[in-house]
Amino acid sequence: MNYLVTHPQLRKFMTEYLNDFLNHCSVHEVDSYIVVDYNYPEPDEYSVDDVAMEYDSNDGRLYIDKNFLDKFSIWFPLDMEQSKSFIKDWFESVYNVKIKYVEY
Repeated sequence: MNYLVTHPQLRKFMTEYLNDFLNHCSVHEVDSYIVVDYNYPEPDEYSVDDVAMEYDSNDGRLYIDKNFLDKFSIWFPLDMEQSKSFIKDWFESVYNVKIKYVEY
């Protein structure tokens, strides 16, 4: 069975997915950073593998974990650049920040 999903519906699904993801993460605001950590049972405070996203207000950079970005691009019909752009816009909206560039 095929379903037709409109662009607004797709954006709504992606936003709901990211909001739900955020509800299952730990968010820390420290100095100039907003850090979104995966909620691993035993986090390693020295590991960057625990970081899903990190925003640095000093340079306007948003880091997105490559594995997360890959999965997002697979689950939704977007290429990598479209996924980065959507997540960037969502993050700006949620945290009321201005992102200058995205890296992964």
